[in-house]
Amino acid sequence: QMKIETPFYYTTMNNDNTKNDKCSAPTRRQIEKAPIFNCMQMNTQQTTIKTDFCGSPRYNNSTKRSYGGFRDKSDDNHKKQRIERWIVSKAQPIPSYALERGTILIHEDAQTVATWIDADIKARSVEAIFDSDKALAICTTESFLKYYITLYDAISGVDGKKGTIIEVQRRKGCSLEFMKQRRAILSAAKGNKDTIRNDTQGDYLSIPPSMMDECSRSPPSDEFLKGTLERVVDQFHTNSDRDGQLMSLDHLACMTNPDTSNSQTSLRVAKMIIENETGIRDIIGIILSSSYQDEVSIKVRHSSLTIMANSLGVLFKNQNIFNDDQLAQEGQEWLVHSLLPCLVDDIGGCKSLHNAFLSSKCLNLLVKNCPAVRMKAGTDRKLMDNLENAATMGEVNHLKLEREAKFTINALVCH
Repeated sequence: QMKIETPFYYTTMNNDNTKNDKCSAPTRRQIEKAPIFNCMQMNTQQTTIKTDFCGSPRYNNSTKRSYGGFRDKSDDNHKKQRIERWIVSKAQPIPSYALERGTILIHEDAQTVATWIDADIKARSVEAIFDSDKALAICTTESFLKYYITLYDAISGVDGKKGTIIEVQRRKGCSLEFMKQRRAILSAAKGNKDTIRNDTQGDYLSIPPSMMDECSRSPPSDEFLKGTLERVVDQFHTNSDRDGQLMSLDHLACMTNPDTSNSQTSLRVAKMIIENETGIRDIIGIILSSSYQDEVSIKVRHSSLTIMANSLGVLFKNQNIFNDDQLAQEGQEWLVHSLLPCLVDDIGGCKSLHNAFLSSKCLNLLVKNCPAVRMKAGTDRKLMDNLENAATMGEVNHLKLEREAKFTINALVCH
């Protein structure tokens, strides 16, 4: 029996029912019995059967790469390679110096603890680099908080207790966010699978009645918002301090986020950015088209992509200004010829999984709502290859990237 799945596997079939490298090819009768066959067309040529993420098959006679199809679920080696990233055969001996505060002892072996922690940070889309020999995981969150997770063998201590000691050490970033990250990691290390929360979910406090009048004031005027955008542009033209430029972009990212700003304010700022009233859109385009290597450049790129994702999201949610009769021709040309290639390259490179996720999010919004971008993206085979690669990378390392890449592939296929 065969079960049709969407994960990244393909099988090639032809009329003489030959076999390929992955698994035995299904016969025509087996294919016809599959529930998904009602949308499938057969021919006598060699055909790669693909299944998109909304249940419809796709075909491609020219390529062997696919993001869907048949996969043998008994392939334990494939499953092991896909799930396990942090393989710790032996934990580190306890050092002579004192460990971090909050270090805990888990009465499980190191590999079990590593597997639980690995599943937790992947589910929360924390980018990680693993050093199995040192039982070390170097983690970076979406806000670029960096911390180390180290496993120590408890039996090497003076007490001689059996189990694994877990140390979570902040190296760079916000201490308040680190406190939440450490709480989630230690909970996962205890085997608690139901405590995983989204990174964006915070602890909200009620507004005191004495401040309600201040919070209920009318949103700022268009002149004030335009002046804010002009000051950001001046910051880039007159100040070479990259940290200052990053702070200005982070400020714009908050202004375009309806969760951290007034909904009308975020809508008006997003419209000003997309229509390039102050030139901020051109600055974002230059940032996205430039190559980036160091950490500050990655952060600047991340803030720029956040601004674009917030702006596109709030505009599509409130009013569909990306119809051909509402958006100026110049704006559509910028989206197609300037923004789209940057997103495609960012998704394909995956230099930063967090940035690749935001690029996939922007692309998904554009494909669903902008006909000009959808027409251009539908004919770009490189885009589909990059999305497949990003989805595969996300499946192993970054849940948000995996989901957004699949949503984008869906949008391309279903439109």
